[in-house]
Amino acid sequence: MNKPLFVHSWRLLFNYILIAASVLCAAFLLVCFWLFPSGLFYLAGGWDGLKMVLMVDLTLGTLFLATVFRPSKSVALLKKDLLIVAAVQLLILTAGLSMIYWTRPLAVVYALHSFHVLNRQNYRSAGVDIAGLAVFTGSSPKFLLATTPDNKTALLAEQIMAALNNKTPPELDISQYKQLPRDSAEPVAAQLGLEQPLGDCWRLPIASNYHSGTACYHWQEQRFSDFKP
Repeated sequence: MNKPLFVHSWRLLFNYILIAASVLCAAFLLVCFWLFPSGLFYLAGGWDGLKMVLMVDLTLGTLFLATVFRPSKSVALLKKDLLIVAAVQLLILTAGLSMIYWTRPLAVVYALHSFHVLNRQNYRSAGVDIAGLAVFTGSSPKFLLATTPDNKTALLAEQIMAALNNKTPPELDISQYKQLPRDSAEPVAAQLGLEQPLGDCWRLPIASNYHSGTACYHWQEQRFSDFKP
C-alpha cells in the first residue's frame, strides 16, 4: 500500500468528521438557543426532534462512510465520495431542521393557573390564525396572559360552556391575550394569581405537546429552568 496515499486518506476522513461534528454542534446551538429559547429546549420538544434527526443523520452517515471509505482509494476519488456523503447528510439535516422549525414554540400563555407552551400546530388544530400574535411585542416565543375570570366558580362555568359549545380554549384564544409584564414582582404575581412574590424563581405548572410538569419561572428574564415532570 502506498504510505502517503494511506496517510492522505485518513487525513481526509479526519477532516470530514471534524467538519461534520462542527456542523452538528452548530445545529444543536441553533435549535437550543434560537428555535427553543427561554429554557424550552427540552420542555417544548426541541430535544425530542433534534435527537431523532441526529440519530438518522449519524446512522446513515456512518453507514455511507463505512461503504465509501477505502485507504487505498485515490485522493481525488475519495474526495468525490466524501462530498457525496456530505451532501446527503446535509440534506437530511436540513430536512430535519425544517421540521423542527415548524414545531418551535410561538407563545407561552399563562391560563387556568398554568403555563401553556403553544406551537403552530396547536393554533391550527383550534382553527386560530397565528397572525394575531404579531400585535404583541418581542420575538417568539411571546410570553402572554389569557384573561379568565378570577372567581373559580365562574372560571369552571366558562370552561364547561366552552367545552359544550366547542369554543376555543382560553389558552388558544388570541383575542383574550395580553402581554405578560416583567417590570416588578408584585404586578407580575398579581397577574398570575399568586398571593405574594416568591423570590426570583416561581415554581409553576407548565405543559406542552411533549412534556408537562412544573418549572422554575424567572419572571424578569421570562425563561424557565429546573423542569420537573
